[in-house]
Amino acid sequence: MIVTLGRQGELLRTWVGTPQHLKKRRPWEQQGWRLLGYCNWHPQLHDQLSKYLQGKPVRFVPIKLMCNRWTPFRRRVIEACRRIPHGQTLTYGQLAQQVGNPGAARAVGAVMRWNPWPVVVPCHRVLGAQGQLVGYSSPQGITIKRLLLLLEGISQVPGG
Repeated sequence: MIVTLGRQGELLRTWVGTPQHLKKRRPWEQQGWRLLGYCNWHPQLHDQLSKYLQGKPVRFVPIKLMCNRWTPFRRRVIEACRRIPHGQTLTYGQLAQQVGNPGAARAVGAVMRWNPWPVVVPCHRVLGAQGQLVGYSSPQGITIKRLLLLLEGISQVPGG
């Protein structure tokens, strides 16, 4: 299950995994935010997520991400991660090189760990140095990461 939270075309948060986060719906609604699936605040994103869950390659709409307090480094990492194509992976080190900081694999890992938009910003496509599954912040962690990669046709991933 993928749930998104946003308003006026701006994505605040995405959750992947169990529906336990739906319990948090009320406080967000009081602030004008809407959960996808309840108010369908962004029909195009909803359609793309549905296609993604059917295993179809999707290039997500260039939806605005709510990240007004992020550093330039974090923004570069998030944007580089958004460009990783469906069905492909990079290592944290390769992503660090792409953003111009070749020695910053751990810092890239920290950005991925706090990615509030999983799937839309496909941090599941970022792997450890040897191509192994490491870390994923959804409730089921690496199990969900592996399932997302399998959904994209990536079946040969070393254990995590």
